[in-house]
Amino acid sequence: MDQLKQELGKGKRRTVRSNAELKQRLVEHLEKEGEDLFILEFEYNIEGREQPDNLGGTENTATAREKHSEEKGEDGANAVVMQFMQQIQQQMQQQSQQIESKIDIVQVNQRILQTHIDETYQQFEGKLNVLEEKVDNAIGQLDARIKAQEKYADAAKNEIKALKKELAKQQTNDVTTSSIKVKAPLFDGTTNFNAFKPQFGVVAAKNMWDDDDKTIALITSLRGAATEIIQISPERKRPEFAAILDALERKYGSKHVKEVSHLELSSRCQKLNERIQDYATEIERRGA
Repeated sequence: MDQLKQELGKGKRRTVRSNAELKQRLVEHLEKEGEDLFILEFEYNIEGREQPDNLGGTENTATAREKHSEEKGEDGANAVVMQFMQQIQQQMQQQSQQIESKIDIVQVNQRILQTHIDETYQQFEGKLNVLEEKVDNAIGQLDARIKAQEKYADAAKNEIKALKKELAKQQTNDVTTSSIKVKAPLFDGTTNFNAFKPQFGVVAAKNMWDDDDKTIALITSLRGAATEIIQISPERKRPEFAAILDALERKYGSKHVKEVSHLELSSRCQKLNERIQDYATEIERRGA
């Protein structure tokens, strides 16, 4: 490249064509090497003139013309080089402007993207805050329910304890009460057997009697004509509770009483000086 510069600097002895060829070679070499064309400095005289030798001689007219022609050639070559350099500079300026325009577009897109990112982040942050609030509310409600359940559980435990105490107290009272025996009612055949029978059943249940206990209690409860039921039973064999109760039912029950009433009704006559209304009332009562 230095050699090309030197040859181009000696343009006073070359034509415009030869200078253009040197310029083309120099540009190709610079492009091949990847160097900047704007920082290139040509090491030759742009005006294309040299100082006279001052040797004391006088040039003739032909020599002056030749020298003038060479100077014109050098001026033309320099003009071509300057024009070429200006074109390259203009192209570089255009490329620089295009690059700057692209950079501006990229920066605008970056700002738009950043704005979109900021808006998206704000939306996400808002949704996240709402979600956190819902989660906090749900946790609060769950805690309240848990506390309520714990409260109910404590109340239930206390109630169970109270029921256990009450049950234990009742069991104690039952044991105490069960130790107190209730006497069985008496029956002599003159009272209403239909009233005696359920009374005896209540006493038997209260005293928790079994069949043997009820048999003994029923036998000891009979008085007067009712004891004839026991005498009817075979000797050397204690009658059972159900058998004694059935015998009493047949003799003193409502069916037997009704039969006796019917017999008395059939033989009932109006007494002397008895009013007809009283006689009718007695007949109606016995027939009921």
